[in-house]
Amino acid sequence: MLLLMLSSLLTADPIGEDPAAAATATIQRALITPLAQAEAKRTRFSRVRIPPRERSIDVTSVAKDKTGAEFFPFSVSEMKLPSLTGCVYVATGEVFIKRGDAHYPATFLLGKTKDPAAAHVCSARPTAMAAAPTTDK
Repeated sequence: MLLLMLSSLLTADPIGEDPAAAATATIQRALITPLAQAEAKRTRFSRVRIPPRERSIDVTSVAKDKTGAEFFPFSVSEMKLPSLTGCVYVATGEVFIKRGDAHYPATFLLGKTKDPAAAHVCSARPTAMAAAPTTDK
């Protein structure tokens, strides 16, 4: 019995239990790590801005897009200033970055795609508004 309890504790997936932690891990894997690797390949003498030493991820509450898929809006801060915003679909592992009014796949920052995402991506579905109170006179 004790072995069964210990094995379940050791095999428990803490990220699977917390969707926000899973979203942060997905952003780290799909966006932050590849971006840092690409920036590390640049020469010191490049005219491109110096990459930040640290990036922090701020994931907000879950939302649903117009198709009903759940996503987490996020922002990535560099040196305490927000620099990237976007959303992550944890179920599919897709990460999107906002540029202007459109969202692009995270690979956009690595120069791998130029096409914007579909219009419903990262657009929260409007919530049902409460009925306005009526006044009878």
